[in-house]
Amino acid sequence: MKSSVWLARKRKEGSISVTVKDEEIEPFDNWQSRYRKPIIFAQVFFDSICLLNYRTIKKAIADGRLDGFDISLEVRTERKTTKKTYRLPLAHTRFFADAPFPDKSEAKFMIVGGANVAPYILYKGDSAKNLNLNLLRDAINEG
Repeated sequence: MKSSVWLARKRKEGSISVTVKDEEIEPFDNWQSRYRKPIIFAQVFFDSICLLNYRTIKKAIADGRLDGFDISLEVRTERKTTKKTYRLPLAHTRFFADAPFPDKSEAKFMIVGGANVAPYILYKGDSAKNLNLNLLRDAINEG
């Protein structure tokens, strides 16, 4: 599971994404080879949850695109480590569920080092709603 603070349903098609780091690929490959089970990425946004099968991610990295977008995958290389991160744009058809806005959450802050104000949110979430179980079945079987 990965998370993001975007309101994904308000974003333009293809502007939301899931990211995969180069160093994550080998452990995922090893796990999948050992257990022979699908790996499903759940990208949790502030308002929704998207699903993506790991095999689809690997194919998208090889093909340079996902979901038929003319947007090439964005590949970033860290200067110091030369490790790559792949940004895969998601179609709105990958929305699995609504994640109710945590309206009972509280804005908080703490003082760090005696003078630095560090704001944060104390999330008081809810359960996912409107689950698309067909999408879950498809995500399990794709790839």
